[in-house]
Amino acid sequence: MVRTGFGQSVGGSPASGLAGAPVGTPVVPGARTGGVVPGRQDAARSVARELVLRHGWNTTVYQVLNPDIRHWFTPAGDALVGYVRHAGVRVVAGAPVCHYDRLAEIARAFEDDGRARGLRTCYFSVEPRWLELVRRRSEVALIGAQPVWDAAT
Repeated sequence: MVRTGFGQSVGGSPASGLAGAPVGTPVVPGARTGGVVPGRQDAARSVARELVLRHGWNTTVYQVLNPDIRHWFTPAGDALVGYVRHAGVRVVAGAPVCHYDRLAEIARAFEDDGRARGLRTCYFSVEPRWLELVRRRSEVALIGAQPVWDAAT
């Protein structure tokens, strides 16, 4: 597997209009890692929606499409993290939105980016399979639980 690290670009394709783009040019139209270029929110939000539809699995995944949620995209534009900043912490809305096999990789890249900016990371409203990934490398505090019911009964 080719690992795309934070700050690296996989270039572009003729269809994306970024073929031959300089290293570091994200594939997401108008976006950059760590945020969105002002005036390009609609293009980034469209890409975010496509990623949610393709990779979304947790019950709160659509929260990343709310207008007050910031987007951090991978350089390749194939994953995103939705978050808000508060008091030196990036509070993530659920788990990263990406292929399940890359969850840990994307989380590490986002967390490393935050540390480089002097920010901490907190994941809010996550589900059991996300906890299994992070429990091995981070402190976890469970607060509350999500109700579950069987509509057939």
